[in-house]
Amino acid sequence: MKIYSVEYINHYIKDLVNNEFKYPIAIKGEMSDLNKSNAGHYYFTLSSGDASISCAFFVNKNTKKLDLTVFDQEEVLVIGSIDFYITKGRFQVLVEDVDIYGEGALKKSIEKTRIKLEAEGIFNNNRQISKYPNKVGVITSPKSDAFRDVCSKFQERYPLLEIILYPVAVQGKNASNEIIDQIIKCNHDNEVDVIMLVRGGGSLEDLMPFNEEKMAISIFESKIPIVTGIGHQPDITIADYAADKAMETPTAAAVYIAPDQNEILQNIDILNDSMNIQINNFFENKKNKINIIRSKLERINPSTVIKINKNLYRDLDIRLHNIIKMKNTTLNLKLDNYLFKMDAFKKNIYKTYVLTKKEFIEAHKAIRKTFINTITTKKSLVKRLNLEIQACNPRNVLKKGYGILSNKKGELLKSTKTLMSTNDIIIEMYDGKIEIKKNNGKKLLD
Repeated sequence: MKIYSVEYINHYIKDLVNNEFKYPIAIKGEMSDLNKSNAGHYYFTLSSGDASISCAFFVNKNTKKLDLTVFDQEEVLVIGSIDFYITKGRFQVLVEDVDIYGEGALKKSIEKTRIKLEAEGIFNNNRQISKYPNKVGVITSPKSDAFRDVCSKFQERYPLLEIILYPVAVQGKNASNEIIDQIIKCNHDNEVDVIMLVRGGGSLEDLMPFNEEKMAISIFESKIPIVTGIGHQPDITIADYAADKAMETPTAAAVYIAPDQNEILQNIDILNDSMNIQINNFFENKKNKINIIRSKLERINPSTVIKINKNLYRDLDIRLHNIIKMKNTTLNLKLDNYLFKMDAFKKNIYKTYVLTKKEFIEAHKAIRKTFINTITTKKSLVKRLNLEIQACNPRNVLKKGYGILSNKKGELLKSTKTLMSTNDIIIEMYDGKIEIKKNNGKKLLD
């Protein structure tokens, strides 16, 4: 067995290391145990898996002025040379440069892009998103869980919503270009009210297509509003910043876009109740106005005329009530018919929502028009009744050439006997009164 000295072994290892790892060498790993000496030198450990190696950065031997504290606990790429200390049999990396590596580098690149695009106003999108969309364009992988989740949520919340799939790859080197092409196609087709850009969770590297500058510009230039649901909380991409609305997950994006059908039905019930209250108030208001008109007629008619035309008035009053009753019956039938239509509307809400809304408006206009016509008819009837009452006024009879005979006491002369026995006769004509003194000669004509 050959015997070696420690010195020989260490020299051999040093030569072996120097020959194998030529300067400069790049080493990646996680920086930890960072210390700074009073002289400004940095000492730290670089780890990868279960292995680690000591590193030193000497400020007097490097032209770069680095602050290594910003890299502590981060994955970094170290440039330098490997040195083997023969006296202690220990390896050490003499560092010349340090930079972020891996996800840290990606995050640094993303942040740089974000700051640039924010300064250019690319994140200022605020296009109006329809509260009740008819069609939605979904840009995602057709075989993804994200697409299945979105379709399931749309079916649950708003089955009337039509989905148009624009298939793309959501990761890989061509994903960004495919997504941009589909955004452009969506705008060119101009069939949807809103665009959904969704994918499930993944690593930062998987999500990188959504962090490209050209992707953000494409979203910004879209004429159709875009809602994103990329990854899972707390994932956030450049595409999320550029979108009109960014949600934490694809499912959350679907919930944001699709209105809740139960809430819609509840609002319809509230609207129906409000409409019934307004109709009842309208009936009550018109009824009160009719009562006021009737009351005014009673106050302005002279009592003698009312007594003379008592039977006529009673007949007219009954007729008026019958007409009102008939009209109210007709209106109630129309109202019942309308309520029946409303019940049918609620049962068929999923298929006939738009048409029923139009019928509701038309029915409301028809009822309003009926009310207006009814009131107009009632006004005409009251006007005609007033003319008939005026026709029975004794003053109006005098206009036809008739006169009223009375004595000086104001007593009416209703027979030839009282006329023959009265000397001073007062005759009341239409335009005034005249007094006649009768001669002694009296003759009764047949």
